[in-house]
Amino acid sequence: MKTIIFYGRAQMGAVVLSYLVAKGYTVKVIRGDEIIEELCRYYNLEIVNLDTMGEFDLFICCHGKKIIDEKYLKGKFINIHPCLWKYKGHDPIKRYIENKDIEASVESHYMVKEVDAGEVITRILFETPIINSYGEFYNLALPHYLQCIDGTLKRIWIKNAAITRVRDNMVMLELWLSYYSRYFNDLYVITYGELGADKLLEKYKFTIIEQPDEDKDTGGIHSIKSLALISETQKELLRDYDWDLYSDADEFVVPDPKYKDLKDFMLKSGEKQTFCEGYEVYQDEGEGSIDYSKPILQQRKYWVKDENGSYNKPLLSRIESKWTHGFHRLKDMTDDEAKAIKDTGLYLLHLRDIDKENTIHASFKRSEIPAKIRMIL
Repeated sequence: MKTIIFYGRAQMGAVVLSYLVAKGYTVKVIRGDEIIEELCRYYNLEIVNLDTMGEFDLFICCHGKKIIDEKYLKGKFINIHPCLWKYKGHDPIKRYIENKDIEASVESHYMVKEVDAGEVITRILFETPIINSYGEFYNLALPHYLQCIDGTLKRIWIKNAAITRVRDNMVMLELWLSYYSRYFNDLYVITYGELGADKLLEKYKFTIIEQPDEDKDTGGIHSIKSLALISETQKELLRDYDWDLYSDADEFVVPDPKYKDLKDFMLKSGEKQTFCEGYEVYQDEGEGSIDYSKPILQQRKYWVKDENGSYNKPLLSRIESKWTHGFHRLKDMTDDEAKAIKDTGLYLLHLRDIDKENTIHASFKRSEIPAKIRMIL
């Protein structure tokens, strides 16, 4: 179980601390007041300070009075703060009462050097009548504190997995492992025949699922049997993971630059099944061979998109995907629905032709890869 350092005080601090204990986390406590100290004795929790807290997975502050020095802000530090969107800083509820406000919130945000300036993780909005005391506010806010901390932990510790399949393209597989290992807890590689990936297993953590190779006459790795295997693998993984991504070894899903990365997309997305807007990245005249030790997209200038949406794929999901053959659409989707896929927040970059001069797509409208996208892969 993960270890949490808790620093807080007063009634809401006691509520959040009790929630963490009830959830079974290993909790060490930095004393905030006598209420928290009494709870530590009741729950038999270790009392520490910033210099003796040791290793931990998450630091949670709820109504702590001290500003945490920047030198300690290593790792994940979050703060629970009422009405952060309106009243940053000390004693926000006093200002809420004085302004006769009725639109309240409880937020969690990452702690940074500047007080209350870190990125918001979870925001819970609620309304109150005009109130006259701290007690009135916190009696109404209590369930929203629990909702906030529960949502925060789910977002921070999201579990996800990515799957690919490969026969013998070790170069592209290593690129796939290198990229997706940044954003997914676990990686699964379906192989057809013996892969011979001992060197890759020394560099990356992934699970090999071996399958007998199929005759090309039956479709090989693109057969209906292969589709059924990947669909079943996804179904099994979703029993233990919040998100699952499937892509071929030469397919790379990148987020729109408004997201920090794929993790940020998964944290913020409200979708259960997300389509990726597909592009083919290719080698233009005058561009040299790819150096895989350097950023890939900075070596290529153009990508192309088929107006019929043939590159679009529903690859990132938190529900079972009812794929059709080729993974380009879901069952019961119409041609018009497939063509209309755009602005989903995810791009699918297909690198099949990235290292050979490609004239196949000359009739397609080409455009330059946006600079911010090039920085991702």
